[in-house]
Amino acid sequence: MTPSVRTREHRVYGTSSCAGCQLRVRCTQAVKGRKIKRYPEDEMRDALRQIMEHPKAQRVFRQRKAMVEPVFAHLRCQQKLERFRRRGLAAVRREFALHGTSIQPISCREAIERPVDRLI
Repeated sequence: MTPSVRTREHRVYGTSSCAGCQLRVRCTQAVKGRKIKRYPEDEMRDALRQIMEHPKAQRVFRQRKAMVEPVFAHLRCQQKLERFRRRGLAAVRREFALHGTSIQPISCREAIERPVDRLI
């Protein structure tokens, strides 16, 4: 079975002290109290949120957004690259390289031989 939202590994946290809490109405409507699901990657997401609160990180992200995101928007909107049509990493690299050559003027052979993370 392929992992899904229902079958992925996670922990569920709950407490029985919700019954006497004054903030219960604002927190949950569940009869047994509030339960929180935590997935393994949630710690990394929380750490990233904390990093992104710093002004320097926000400035760097704004620069990235201005340089990189328009390229992906062009790929999705103009070239209709909603998903890859090939299977396998090698085939997907070739397909992405062909899309990338229309944006960045490099030879097809050079694009195919480059690692994916260095195309754009």
